[in-house]
Amino acid sequence: MEDMAVSLATLGALLAGAWLGHALRLRLPPIQWSTEATATIKLMVTLLACVAGLALASLLASSKAGFDEVRTEVNQNASRVHQLDQLLGGYGPEAAPLRTELAAQYAAFVQVLQDGRREDLPRLTSHDTVRAWDDLQRGIAALHAANEKQRLLQREAIDVAGAIGESHWNIALKKEGYLSTPLMVTLVAWLVVMFGMFGLLAPSDPHPRAAIATSALLVALVVPLILEMNLPLAGAIRVSATPLLAVLAQLGH
Repeated sequence: MEDMAVSLATLGALLAGAWLGHALRLRLPPIQWSTEATATIKLMVTLLACVAGLALASLLASSKAGFDEVRTEVNQNASRVHQLDQLLGGYGPEAAPLRTELAAQYAAFVQVLQDGRREDLPRLTSHDTVRAWDDLQRGIAALHAANEKQRLLQREAIDVAGAIGESHWNIALKKEGYLSTPLMVTLVAWLVVMFGMFGLLAPSDPHPRAAIATSALLVALVVPLILEMNLPLAGAIRVSATPLLAVLAQLGH
C-alpha cells in the first residue's frame, strides 16, 4: 500500500507538471513560439528525457540486481542448512537434539520470509534469534567425537554452521534495501519538469493530452516496481520461499 501511495503521488506530480506546462503555453504570447524557440525546447526535452530514462533504467537494474543477489543468498543458505542437517544426521544419535533445534530455528526463518511482512523482518536479527544460533554452534563444537569419522563430520559441521550464520546476516542486513531516497526524489523532480515541457509543447487537442496522461501513468507504475524489488524480503515482489519450504520438509530425515 505504501508503494502504491508513492506511485499515485508520482502520477499526480507528473500530471500537475503537464498541466502547469499547458497553462503556461496558454499565457505566452504567440510571438514567443517561433520555430527556433520550439526547436530549442524540443532539444532540451529530448535531453532531459534521455537522462531521466537512463536514471530510471539504472535504478530498475540496480534493484533487480540486489533482488537477485538476495535470492541467490537465500537459496545458498537453504542448501547449507540441508547440508548441516545431513552432517549431524551422519554423526549419530548424539546430534539428534541439535538437528531438532536446527529445524526449529530454520522453520522460524522460513516463516518470516514466507509471510513477507516488513514488521516481522527485525525478528531475523533479534537478540533471541542470535543467541539461539550461537547456542546451536556451541552445541556442535561441544560434541564429543568418539572416532575419526565423527571428528571429520564435526569439523565440517562447524564450518558449514559458520557459513550459514554469515549468510543469515548477509540476508538480514539487506532487509531494508539500499535505495537512496534523495535520488528518487531528484528523479521524480526531473520527470515533473519533463512532463511540464510536454504540456508546454503539446497542443490543446485531446489526443496529445491522453498520450501525456498515459505516459505519466506508465512512468508512475515503474516507481513501485523499483521500490518493491528494493525490499526483497517483504512486499508483493519478494524472494520466493518455495525452495526453503522444500528444504524444511527434509530436515530431520
